[in-house]
Amino acid sequence: MKKASILILRLLFKKKMTILTFWLLLWNFFFDENSIVKIISANNYINFLENEKKSYISKISSIKEEFQKISGLDEDFEKFSREKFFFKRKNETVFVIKS
Repeated sequence: MKKASILILRLLFKKKMTILTFWLLLWNFFFDENSIVKIISANNYINFLENEKKSYISKISSIKEEFQKISGLDEDFEKFSREKFFFKRKNETVFVIKS
């Protein structure tokens, strides 16, 4: 009788531990404040922001290169302003042809 009750207790303990382990894993993966789902979404957002940072850095470097080009000579500045902003001199007509 004693062996049977000990076996029953062991089976119940194993079953409870299995259920408890499953419940804790489920809780940690989906419902916890630091769940796997939230961690993955945070990592995706970080990757998005890093890619955006790289694109802004490349834009800044290209703008710095343009600034270096036009800051040297007045002729380059005039050429740049005419091409980018369609500036014109007095008594001059500018035709813009878009292709």
